[in-house]
Amino acid sequence: MPLNSEAQYVALGSDITVTHAAEFASALAIRDYPGIAQTYNQVDASNFWVWRSVLPPEEYTGAGGIVWTEVDALTVGKARIFEWMTGTLTKPLHPSDSNQRQGIQDAFQAQAPTTFSNLRTIARRLARRIERLYVTGTGSTASPGSLGFEGTVTDRDVAHAVDPTVPL
Repeated sequence: MPLNSEAQYVALGSDITVTHAAEFASALAIRDYPGIAQTYNQVDASNFWVWRSVLPPEEYTGAGGIVWTEVDALTVGKARIFEWMTGTLTKPLHPSDSNQRQGIQDAFQAQAPTTFSNLRTIARRLARRIERLYVTGTGSTASPGSLGFEGTVTDRDVAHAVDPTVPL
């Protein structure tokens, strides 16, 4: 998936050639764009946490997700929130959506604290280095950041970022 805008390519180019010029100098000299892309596609060393975009039902209903005895004890209103959000366990959750995170909190935090904790844990992941360039938020485990770009970059993306005359 390519970056979303030319501004993101400019930011990547600056990160490679200015911010981390010493790190990438030898790779740039030989145009090792695949090597640079590989570096940016790895998990960022800063351990910056982000909300996942999609959490499939098999993950939130499996081990380490929902504690069914807690769900059974929910009030009717809380259970209805959960049922609507998940389409009766058939739809994925979207933790990156603040409205869905609020729904999870409203449904579980008070009456199902273990389920709430489990869902918050599996709803986040570590950002890749490329994603870290475009993230907003604190990135802690308690307060993950929001992605401005999700995915990986190719050698072509890197080449265009450092030399905008290279076509995508």
